Parts: sequence; structure tokens; C-alpha cells
Amino acid sequence: MVNPNIIDREPSIPANFNTIPVYDKNPEVIRDLWNLYNNVNESTAQEAYHNALAWIKDLHVMFSYGVINLKQRSHVEQLFYGICHKVRSILETNFQPRIYQEILKDINERLVDKYFINFSLFASTPDAWALGQLFPIVPLNRLDEYPESRATLNDLTCDSDGKFKKYVHNHETNTSLPVHSPIETEPYLVGIFLVGAYQEIMGDMHNLFGSVHSISINIEKDGNFTFNDKIKGDTVRKVLDYVDFESKLVGERLRKRLQEYATSTDKQNLYMQELEGLLNGYTYLEN
Repeated sequence: MVNPNIIDREPSIPANFNTIPVYDKNPEVIRDLWNLYNNVNESTAQEAYHNALAWIKDLHVMFSYGVINLKQRSHVEQLFYGICHKVRSILETNFQPRIYQEILKDINERLVDKYFINFSLFASTPDAWALGQLFPIVPLNRLDEYPESRATLNDLTCDSDGKFKKYVHNHETNTSLPVHSPIETEPYLVGIFLVGAYQEIMGDMHNLFGSVHSISINIEKDGNFTFNDKIKGDTVRKVLDYVDFESKLVGERLRKRLQEYATSTDKQNLYMQELEGLLNGYTYLEN
């Protein structure tokens, strides 16, 4: 199992989007969309979603012809996602979700946050990218709370493919995962299960992310468990040496550069200590 921490979040809609005023000079269709957002309720939810879909398409055409500007388009899309959020909340809370399964699936594909995790998909779960392998993924914190959001999990690598595209949910697959809104002062871990030695062997240190920390868990017959065989992941120094960048030479070259610029001995030692700390640190983010 891999249990990376959520390090950042990109919400699908800004928290304060509904405070943006709709000016009279805006096209009527934008004002109609604003009124639609403010009047979504149990009896109008399904119709409101279909109307919003039609209007967003019309407004994108209007933008392509220069009828609305970029700021107005941004406002339109925020309103659209706000309507989606309201409709989803109503259908999931007040009705049986299976009745509106198609609508909810469509909304969930549109209305997802991006959660960035301290993790490399290519290094730890390459089959998720290469073969579309499904790995069970669940939050490990706040399990006594209802997950009020949905998100896709994105890793630290620079590739747009560095994310999980399919999730196991309610005996089927989905394009997003139910999650909680992160609390800034608390960690939020997710567990990625059925990840083992085979995935680690397949990983290729993509973007120079090495092996993660690992630990063996023994579960006893009485349900208790113990942690054994703690193994630390790769350091930056080890990964650089692995790809033929000699870490000792890096230090020597930095010291020569520092001497060339005639910095004080104290500053030279400070910079060298920082470099040593970085080289001996984890290839993933550390607290």
C-alpha cells in the first residue's frame, strides 16, 4: 500500500464565485444563467441542469464570435459549475442517486477538484498509466465524515498523464473519487492498495522520483496489527548517483563557485550545509 499526503488542491469553482455581481450590461443569457443558479431547488434541479448545458454551449459560441469577452466567459463558467454543484447536492441528498445515475455521472465528470499528492504515479503505480489497471483508492483520514467533494488525484510529476483516471466506486468505476475538503492544519492521506514489489520494479524513477518509504504490516488473528521492516525511500543523492550525476562533484562545483564570488566563509558553509541537507533528503516532499 502507498499512502501519500494531499499537498495542494485546485477547486473546480472558486469559493467566492457567487459574490460576483451580474451587471445589467451583460447579455441577457448571462443574467438568465444567474437567475437559474439562484432558483435551483428540488423540483427544478433536473430541468435546471439541462438548461444550463444548453446555455453554456450557446455562450461558448458567443465567445468565439466576440459577443462576450474573456471576463464574461469566466463568469459564465463559474455560474455553470455552481449550478452543477447545487444540482448534484440536491439529487444525491434528496433522491435515490440511482434514479439520476446518468445525470450524476455527467456532473461528476465535469465538477471535480484536482488534488495533488506527494507521489509519482509512474514510479509507484506505472500500470495505472500504461495498462489502465484499477487500484483501490480510499481516504485514510476523517472516515467518520461524509466526503462532500469529488476529485481526481494528480501526482508531483510534470506530465499531464500523472493522474489516476479511473476509480473503483460502488461496485463500478468512476472518473473521480469522493473526498473531503482538506483542512489546512491537518494531514489528509489517501491509501492506494494492491501496490507491491511488481509495481516498484516496473517504476523507472520518472522525473527522478525514487522509491518511497515502505513498511510491512502484520495483522494478527485477533485483529491487532504490528509494523515491521521499516525501509526508508531513496535520497536525492542516491538517485543522482544512479543516473550518473556524481553527488560529490555537485558539492565540489558549488564550493568553487562560492569561492569565485568571494562570499564569506560563514555563508559558504551555510550554503554547503543546505546542499548536503537537500542531497541527503527524500526525493518526495518532506515536512
